[in-house]
Amino acid sequence: MQKRISFLIIMLFIITIIFSSCGRKYKYIYQKKFNTDTTYIYTNNFEKFVLKTNDILHINVVTTNVELSKQFKLEKSESSLNNNSNGNNFYLTGYNIDENGDIDMPIVGKINIGGKTFSEAKIIIRNKINLLISDAIVNVKLVSFRITILGEVNTPGPIRIYQERVHVLEAIARCGGASNYGDLRKIRIVRETKTGHKIYSLNLTKPELLNEDKFYLHPNDILIIDPVPTKTLQLNIKDYMYFISAFSTSLSTIFLILQLKSN
Repeated sequence: MQKRISFLIIMLFIITIIFSSCGRKYKYIYQKKFNTDTTYIYTNNFEKFVLKTNDILHINVVTTNVELSKQFKLEKSESSLNNNSNGNNFYLTGYNIDENGDIDMPIVGKINIGGKTFSEAKIIIRNKINLLISDAIVNVKLVSFRITILGEVNTPGPIRIYQERVHVLEAIARCGGASNYGDLRKIRIVRETKTGHKIYSLNLTKPELLNEDKFYLHPNDILIIDPVPTKTLQLNIKDYMYFISAFSTSLSTIFLILQLKSN
């Protein structure tokens, strides 16, 4: 009986160590093996982002009339905009979309772009300005494109995107990639919509991810990478070890009492 109890204790200890040492075993879709010289086509159903209240646009208007050009420039200098690192300057110098979906520009006045895609908004803004200034060169940028990444990434936190769109793989890469404990099968996206916040689920290990309309992120999305179940086990390994020690001590005590009684 003593040998049997000792064997059970050893097996329990080995199983605990095995589970506690397990890390992430899941691979990104680009790490999977594909057939050589084979073309794989995945049609992306991109969910178009539409502009809404509090989105900020940077609009730069250049004309042959220097004084007229200056009236459109809200920033103190072009270099201050280029050197902006945290987005504060964008908030101060950009054109904010109000609750009615309008931006208010010098000379031009109010332009309604709420509910429009960014591409549609650029065309509307350029047309409005060109009606008043025929030789104007208009450059429009969305500067409120920020994503927050939480959970099992190497450098969690907000990141600012200086392009019109970004997909989930690039966003995670900008945070140093998923940690060794990131569960790539369980990625959550929290997205603000007109009716409230929606939560989407993505699996980064399946090629079908490329067909998902959530593959491309929207401004202000929150990306959450959950930990693999074994992380909890490893974090609590000391508690498990104390439990195993107490369990083995209890068994030894019980066995000793039984031995004494039998004698």
